[in-house]
Amino acid sequence: MTLNDFYQQLAIPDSCQLQRRIYKKQLFSNVAFSKSDQKRINEQIDTLALRYSLSPETINISRYEDPQREYLEIALLQITLKKPTNTDKQPTKLAELIQKAIPYPTILVFVRESQIAISLAHKRINLADSSKLTLERSFDTGWLDLSQLSLDQQAFLADFALPRCSFINFYQCYQDLVRRVVALNCADLTGHYTLTNDTESDRQTRLDELRSHQQQVSLLRAELKQETRFNHKVELNMQIKRLDQQIQTLKTQL
Repeated sequence: MTLNDFYQQLAIPDSCQLQRRIYKKQLFSNVAFSKSDQKRINEQIDTLALRYSLSPETINISRYEDPQREYLEIALLQITLKKPTNTDKQPTKLAELIQKAIPYPTILVFVRESQIAISLAHKRINLADSSKLTLERSFDTGWLDLSQLSLDQQAFLADFALPRCSFINFYQCYQDLVRRVVALNCADLTGHYTLTNDTESDRQTRLDELRSHQQQVSLLRAELKQETRFNHKVELNMQIKRLDQQIQTLKTQL
């Protein structure tokens, strides 16, 4: 698969296409970034382009507003990164910075050679300042190598298409996209990509809990290697066993 194949598979109508370049200084004018964050953006990003803008004027989807959220449109922004010094580095922090700088729901597509990484984020109205939005939760795919996709990644990209999402309003449409990113991240642990009837927040909560347990198990195993007292070894093994059982239970619930 190529980058063009990916965009064609998204099946976003031509009426939404923009292909408008965005300059980094435009990001800096929206948010008071720290000097280190500005440095990160300048050093890692090559170009930014607003490829698509989904609005009631360009697609038959309605705006959504409630006391906490405004989903009036959805933008797709492509961020082409400079040649990395660390090829395994995920663009998670960079995604968070850009999401904070854009005051509406956004699909970020990071591009690095044959790889892409997709980032979405739910945003809510800032209770202290209703003119601003607060980043509520980010959802990231990590790097996907388009030249050698796994079966789960292929299933995800086939499912990550606009016609498969709700057209009732932009909030439900964006939620459906988020659900697919969460399903991909669950597939890393379950071994298969599948959507469920759960909300993305419920499924993400279980995923977070499972990852937390896995991290605890890793720490306990490291501690076990250093432990010399027999009774403490027994206790550590019991803790690991309990956590392993909880991990297996959570996997069945993903």
